Amino acid sequence: MTKEEVLKVVNELPNEFEVNELLDKLIFMAKVERGLKDAKEGRTKTLDEAKEISKSWSK
Repeated sequence: MTKEEVLKVVNELPNEFEVNELLDKLIFMAKVERGLKDAKEGRTKTLDEAKEISKSWSK
């Protein structure tokens, strides 16, 4: 994430805001960036693989 991207998020917020609102937006941006990077580098799962993984969560 770049300083410019952070400043854009800050500038889009209203003049008064909760700090958690800013943090939520920045965390979301960071997670999207990471997901896109993982996808670009081939670190993804197919839908069937994800379904198999999720089966273990309900046990």
